[in-house]
Amino acid sequence: MLDKLRISTRLYVGFGILIVMLCIISSYAFVAGNAINNAVAEAKRTSGIVVSLKDMLLTVRQGRVQAWTYVATGDESYLKARDKAFADIKTQTADLQSRLRPGPGRQLFADFVASVTDFEAAVVKLDDLKTRGTANTSPEFVAAISDATSTAKRYAETNEKAAAHEEELNAKAVALAYEQIG
Repeated sequence: MLDKLRISTRLYVGFGILIVMLCIISSYAFVAGNAINNAVAEAKRTSGIVVSLKDMLLTVRQGRVQAWTYVATGDESYLKARDKAFADIKTQTADLQSRLRPGPGRQLFADFVASVTDFEAAVVKLDDLKTRGTANTSPEFVAAISDATSTAKRYAETNEKAAAHEEELNAKAVALAYEQIG
């Protein structure tokens, strides 16, 4: 059939087929590149959330150290450092909240934030008792220590759950990125 066509027509048909094939290959490369880009972006987002959660845990622990150091020393400079740590947590919370997607991760993060709020209230109460000169052996002081200790355990546990969830999402996103590349 092609042998009956003029040479110029054959060249046009050949170049036409070549152009169609290039369009198909380019379209595939564009779609595949987009999929890889999206998978890598998701991996980057979730790894950033994990890092932020760990940073927040360190900030809360810094507030904890300041609160307990005040109890031990009575040096009021530790109260300012405690308050700064908890103010930093609020800033970190707002930042991380904006990066979370709807789903279980948001609830796990909300649980962590609630536990930090409870912990902050517990250490402020404990430090207030110290400021008022309440005896360390008084039932009220002992109860405040117990409350601060139990809320500290809870913020650590809720942070670990939220971080583990995001680490799982990150592992899936990284696997998907490798799958898209491969």
